[in-house]
Amino acid sequence: MELAVKEGFKVAKRPAPKLQVSPTALFDVAVGGFTESLAGKEADYFGGFKPLELKIVPAKTTQAGKYSLAGKLTYFYCSEQDKYCSRSVESLAIPVEVSKKWSLGSPCS
Repeated sequence: MELAVKEGFKVAKRPAPKLQVSPTALFDVAVGGFTESLAGKEADYFGGFKPLELKIVPAKTTQAGKYSLAGKLTYFYCSEQDKYCSRSVESLAIPVEVSKKWSLGSPCS
């Protein structure tokens, strides 16, 4: 999952951003941590993000087809121009497609 910071804003390292995926019996989901792609001008803020890694494994009973996993991304950001900081919670949908043949450890799209 690719993440980017809009021009004029910065994302705080503490508290760390968090992606929560709603639990489902159809998939086992593991979310990696947020890591910096390049150092920011200020040590307390991300300069950029490396892609966020998600491991999504369908349950043995999950049928082939297209699915959507609900999640929310929580982070703290600051506006450089307006000089304010705030918490943001963004809802998102993660599309997943399960093919007819898959084995444990094979990637899902």
